[in-house]
Amino acid sequence: EALKAWEENGKEGKKPGKPKKLKYFDISVDVYGKLPESYKQFTWFSLGNLFIESPQNGLYEPASKYGSGTSIIRIDSFYDGHILNNEEFKRVELSKSDIKRYSLNENEILVNRVNSIEYLGKCGLVKQLNETTVFESNIMRLKILNSCINSQYITLFLSSVLGEREIRRFAKHAVNQASINIKSLQSISIPVPTIETQNQIVEELDGYQKIIDGCRQVIENYKPSINVDLSWETVKLDDIATIQSGGTPSKSDNSYWKNGNIPWVGSTVCKDDYVNETSKFITEKGLKNLDISLPSLEEQKKLIMSINEERVIINSNKRLITINEKRIQKKLIIFALSSYTCKCTYNIIV
Repeated sequence: EALKAWEENGKEGKKPGKPKKLKYFDISVDVYGKLPESYKQFTWFSLGNLFIESPQNGLYEPASKYGSGTSIIRIDSFYDGHILNNEEFKRVELSKSDIKRYSLNENEILVNRVNSIEYLGKCGLVKQLNETTVFESNIMRLKILNSCINSQYITLFLSSVLGEREIRRFAKHAVNQASINIKSLQSISIPVPTIETQNQIVEELDGYQKIIDGCRQVIENYKPSINVDLSWETVKLDDIATIQSGGTPSKSDNSYWKNGNIPWVGSTVCKDDYVNETSKFITEKGLKNLDISLPSLEEQKKLIMSINEERVIINSNKRLITINEKRIQKKLIIFALSSYTCKCTYNIIV
């Protein structure tokens, strides 16, 4: 059929090759023996048994082809089994034959085949797309036997802890990235209950996902709000606290950073009201070459009580607020600074 379509389109693009005969993949006794006991109640297959045709890698086009044309899914377009917003897909100029060959259809599964190890194998189930859409070369397409297999069930398994472990078991490692090829993907072991049980699992997990999505929406839009009693005393923040700037040693001087042991807090770790850890450290030399006057050691300890009372340096975009009065609840200051009310006043209610 692919050859006929290629001829009808005037032999445009690469000539389709002969279809490959599917090989039968069976789960080995060794692999089965390593499965947790709770999983042995299921019937297990190698993933290669469940395809209607061999998996297919996506297409590569140079950057000069991007900008207009056909919608294309890239590795940042899906996560945790879900395809993200269709309207944000990039576009690429393609021949008619390539569009036909790489166009996605509902219930197909996309697997990230080349990425850093933590993202290798992440999946996305193709559902309703707004328009004709293709997929890029770092992605592999799976077409599942939908008559007896629920594609969403397969996607959920591959996105689970056990599924990720199976994928990474076959990963080939290179500098800063890992990959999995078609043959290895076909060898992945997967439990296959009856189609009725698969549908029940999918329905139950969909219900949980809706709850999670709802909670995430609430969290993303939440801002603490303090109902102000007009009888409360109000004070200026600088009357009850010392406010000092942070500092950043030059990042071009490696001696300020290499093998450093003094925690340095940047913007990325300042979230959720508390700072519990930091991945960056500066040296004593870097400490001496900050462009600000540092707070005392005791005041530095107050910045992050969760880091074993070590010295902690904040970067130049931050302000260290040291509360000077014991009657002030520090958590209240955080709420007040984060609230809508605080955006309209410089006073803090105490």
